[in-house]
Amino acid sequence: MAIFLSRHGQRHDYEQKKQGTNWTATAERPWDPPLTMHGEQQGALLGAGAAAHAKRLGLPPISRVISSPFLRCMQTMSSAAEALGVAKVAVEPGLAEGLGEDWYCSWAVPGADSTWGGPSASPASADGAPARPDGPPASAPSAEHHDQAMRPSGSLLLDGTAYLGQRFDAAHAPVWPVEKLDGHWGAFETEEALAARLTAVLEALHARYPTESILLCSHGGPSALGFAGLTGRPSPMAGYTALYVMVPDAGGKWTAPLAADTSHLESRGEA
Repeated sequence: MAIFLSRHGQRHDYEQKKQGTNWTATAERPWDPPLTMHGEQQGALLGAGAAAHAKRLGLPPISRVISSPFLRCMQTMSSAAEALGVAKVAVEPGLAEGLGEDWYCSWAVPGADSTWGGPSASPASADGAPARPDGPPASAPSAEHHDQAMRPSGSLLLDGTAYLGQRFDAAHAPVWPVEKLDGHWGAFETEEALAARLTAVLEALHARYPTESILLCSHGGPSALGFAGLTGRPSPMAGYTALYVMVPDAGGKWTAPLAADTSHLESRGEA
């Protein structure tokens, strides 16, 4: 078997920010941006590319598609599954975004504009404030998002049926129950905990589907940490739909034919 692990496609909020629009300020779910139309197209290219890599590497065809519970990942995997001819998309809470302070600061502090670490991390910041403010007034959630930010992060996640509909794989039992995603303001998930989570989830999915090639979609940081946890290798920078392929040998050691590969985007001149 093999684990095909990817980052999601192009985010709508980041593209809006490039155009001078703060999508986060008016969004109903500011922590959960959708893909752009281009991002959905990247998902289809990812699916086709992953299939081609499986064939080239002599691996079983991808038979299962599993997504992080964030909208941008489900959208990416919906497009990829269609390209692969896989009917269902499962949702795995353990593949969720890293739930650390930088993530919360990107949507829950005054002036948040999707900048990782908060608006003070932006190059446009006039006062040069640090990305991680120390004082309570700066680091507290805005009044607008106070209630959401104080909740355990599992409660912020989108129900898979709300987007995937009939494509949602209701038979999938999470290997990392949503209740374990209990980070919240004042009790952030550390990078060490995130690395341990992703490694445990990848190992558990391998144990559950030992003879299948499976395609998973997570986020940039979690994907890189999961790759490092399984292979012991540092990850290259992961662009949109960057693909990792990890294959275990008979002794349980993982090799990586691909790491943060985006060659599937070459037909659009992106890779």
